[in-house]
Amino acid sequence: ILLLGDIVAISLLYEIVHYIRLGTFVDILSIPFFTVLAAVLLTLYVTDVYRVETPVALSRLPLTAAFASLLSILVSAAIIYAFGPLQFESIFGRGVMPVTLILFAVWASWSRYMLSRRFEKIREASRWLYLGSVEKLECLIKDFSLDSSDCVILLDEDENIDALPADYAKCVQGRVSQLTSADLHGITDVIVATDHTFTDIEISTLMKIRASGAGVFDFTAFYEQYQSKVPVVHLKHGWFVQGGGFYLLQNKIGLKIKRIIDIVLSTVFILILSPLLLITGLLVKLDSSGPAIYTQLRVGLNGKCFYIYKIRSMIDDAEKEGVTWAEDDDPRITRVGRFIRKTRLDELPQLLNVLKGDMSFIGPRPERSEFIKKLVNEIPYYDLRHLVLPGITGWAQVMYPYGASIEDAREKLEYDLFYIKDYSLLLDFAILMKTLRIMLWQRGR
Repeated sequence: ILLLGDIVAISLLYEIVHYIRLGTFVDILSIPFFTVLAAVLLTLYVTDVYRVETPVALSRLPLTAAFASLLSILVSAAIIYAFGPLQFESIFGRGVMPVTLILFAVWASWSRYMLSRRFEKIREASRWLYLGSVEKLECLIKDFSLDSSDCVILLDEDENIDALPADYAKCVQGRVSQLTSADLHGITDVIVATDHTFTDIEISTLMKIRASGAGVFDFTAFYEQYQSKVPVVHLKHGWFVQGGGFYLLQNKIGLKIKRIIDIVLSTVFILILSPLLLITGLLVKLDSSGPAIYTQLRVGLNGKCFYIYKIRSMIDDAEKEGVTWAEDDDPRITRVGRFIRKTRLDELPQLLNVLKGDMSFIGPRPERSEFIKKLVNEIPYYDLRHLVLPGITGWAQVMYPYGASIEDAREKLEYDLFYIKDYSLLLDFAILMKTLRIMLWQRGR
């Protein structure tokens, strides 16, 4: 809705401003206008004005939208003046686009403010029903910050109510078997996290709730829908057999298309970014002793090991005392290394790995062989991430911060499984855009 609203707003405002300034309307379907429009929308995206997942993000949207709109003026101006010979001036004369984007900043700020108000009202009106165990409910409370002010909780038979936080314990109306006698008026979402076998009357009750417009999810589907990950700790083996998705593993044509895209993009980026690679390597050499490029053994497709290329971001003898995960403010990271890790520049040599076929642009990050054995033993289904080629960037990398523990590895696996299960070219594009946003705002590590 926000994206469509922005496209319509920019187009209408541009036509109005152009008519006022120059007395004519223009073809907004022209290539010059479409090029600038696409650049403006990408600028808005990388500055986070479409991020509405959390109340905090929503509260910042109006100010962020205003800043993004002003930044997009510079982007559009750069395009217009860089490609002037392509007749960009003929439809962007006399400052029409800057004026349009200044007015658009007002629209963008107002629309985000109204959206935040609307979402707040939706949250206040929501009433959810939970059916299942205390353990899974605690996961939902942790990951979704579910409000206890207006909810109905029905626990499995052997669950201990006292194990719940006090606010949620007050919402327990009994056991799952007492579904038909609970207060189910105004339920907006139902989360089914129980192995209870529902009777015909109980199923009829759930169907009536669903018919009223409420969403009914099983525990795993709820995570996939609203967190874009798969809760591996609570998965059952039957989920892999009976669940949908995983089409990429069966689609040979899709895999070939993905490989062709990898070859083309890696070749283009190697040619374009080679000066940046040389400059970065030189800065690394000047900052500390040791090679600018180094290799590490990683585990890839089907568990096959390969050597990954990286620009060195740590001191030369960083692992003289053994292999360990990097940590916050790791003293082994050099001054230049800290910057290139945040901007992900240290990953650029992996374009060669993509060209060779060891990696893809998008996929689960390849882990070091020294860590794999422990992770496989500690985390259920960890081996499944080796069903596809590893990537320079991936869904876990753009959705979760750098991991330096078993728990972090489990969290990232949940995002990796979501990617493998729900792969699409559109998801790949979203990951590339999110990666660009991380690089621009230096949110890596």
